[in-house]
Amino acid sequence: MPTIANCMKFFLRMEKIECLHRPMHLLPRHKRIPLKFGLIKAPKTRQTNCFCDENQFGYAAIIQPLVNRNCVGCHKPGSLGGNIDLSTYSAVKVQVDNGKFLGSVTHTSGYVAMPQGGKLSDCEITQITNWINAGALNN
Repeated sequence: MPTIANCMKFFLRMEKIECLHRPMHLLPRHKRIPLKFGLIKAPKTRQTNCFCDENQFGYAAIIQPLVNRNCVGCHKPGSLGGNIDLSTYSAVKVQVDNGKFLGSVTHTSGYVAMPQGGKLSDCEITQITNWINAGALNN
């Protein structure tokens, strides 16, 4: 797992911030990166965490917040993108059981790649995979 010191040693490459140990998604849109010659606007993609721990994958602590942050904006009652609801554990479990959830977040051929606008980090995908492999429990 990256340390705080290592995550602070980031660099800009094509306006993308990367942790030295693993790629990070870009900063939220409202953030600006001050540079000597002005400001660079952060591009429009998802934010993730340099401190992601692949070995933590409980539903309430990790998976539900990840789904809420990246999926529920479009996949909720009243706004069912693709006619899929991901706002509750039981709704997510239906998609896990039919294989669509993992296929979509891993961008596997034959599935609709999700989330739109950017792929989850490798660590987040591993957390989801580990949770599913452990039985996709509501814990």
